[in-house]
Amino acid sequence: MAEARPPLVHLSPLPPMRNGIADYAAALLARLAAHYRPICVVEDPGAVDAGLDGVGELVAAEDYLRDADRFAGMRHLAHLGNNPDHGFVLDALRRNPGVVVLHDLTILYLLQSRLRRRGEDAAALAGTARRLAGEDAARLAEAAFVDRVPLMSLYAEVPGLELMRDVATAVITHSRQGEIRLRAAGFDGAVSVIPHFARVPPPRARAESRAEWRRRLGLPERGFLLASPGFVSPNKIIGVVLRALAQLPPEAGDWRYLVAGENRDPGLRGAIERLGLDNRVMVLDYLPEAAFDGVLAAADLLVNLRFPTSGEASGTVCRALAHGLPCVLSDHGWYAELPDDVAYKITPGRDAAVVEELAALLCLAMLDRRGRAEKGRRAAAFAAEMLSPVRAAAGVRAAIEATREPARGPLQGPPRP
Repeated sequence: MAEARPPLVHLSPLPPMRNGIADYAAALLARLAAHYRPICVVEDPGAVDAGLDGVGELVAAEDYLRDADRFAGMRHLAHLGNNPDHGFVLDALRRNPGVVVLHDLTILYLLQSRLRRRGEDAAALAGTARRLAGEDAARLAEAAFVDRVPLMSLYAEVPGLELMRDVATAVITHSRQGEIRLRAAGFDGAVSVIPHFARVPPPRARAESRAEWRRRLGLPERGFLLASPGFVSPNKIIGVVLRALAQLPPEAGDWRYLVAGENRDPGLRGAIERLGLDNRVMVLDYLPEAAFDGVLAAADLLVNLRFPTSGEASGTVCRALAHGLPCVLSDHGWYAELPDDVAYKITPGRDAAVVEELAALLCLAMLDRRGRAEKGRRAAAFAAEMLSPVRAAAGVRAAIEATREPARGPLQGPPRP
């Protein structure tokens, strides 16, 4: 007889850590807990939010590694992203491979940070690149990290996905591009394409939140609000957005631009001042979950560009689509896989031509209320059908259980949007 709720070793950061993957993992875990008895491995159990649903037993990462054999043979689900917060996840997977939810399509920065934590130098990273992807990758890594050549494309050219061959029994990715890249890296296990989910807020709650957050932000009820919530990093090219906004004509009306999230772009505030946008642009720090949804409800247009991008999915965009909020996106990577009728898309890049294209598109979107509303309706419908948390949890559970069965060919993901 099958065990009613078998143990599931869950490897991921969890809230309140300021990590979008932690929030995603917690929301998914709450649904998986109906089918499994979670054993959550984290760096510091004492730091985990005590009010999370479905967490179950908490185990410190160092204790897991010390007694890894005790967990061998159990189901493992790991969330892996390209930042140091996931280093312990990688260490655990080296001991007991499992199903990996791959949130980023490059893990080079994670590998780099892990080597540094162990006291190894840049040459060691080049050696890791050589082992994973051969001499060409090693030469690129040496140029970037030993010789300090500024190679913007390194994270795309040496993504480190070959490591999945060693640590994953199966991989879940959020895009078809992810599946292609995994196959190109030589991963021959099961790959499931499961779209990044987003909770759809009730219409009444959206309306109430909109009015409330407009008041909190000091905005008029009818003023136009563009927003870029989420971590602020150079590859989100907020500077390009600012330059485009500075070109808007007077007929664009009364508008404000809100940048909300932990700021990792040292040039942001200087750019706002240089362009004379101090009275138009508001900058907030990291947003808790409720405030994040409030900003999405208050906004009229989400601007979420990436250049360069390694193909990662955007949880922020998924949440905006669920709110029925029209989005302006770079037509590249995961963004390009979204239907054209749910978002505005522009050429990826950061040069003057992209700035001009963006300025024209923003002006069009701001003035075309009917077209913007239609985008929002289609976005909400798409999210309700394709980005459902229930659908995602079912797909993840199927991927986990498929690893417990005899080999029967590649696992198929949900239908393509």
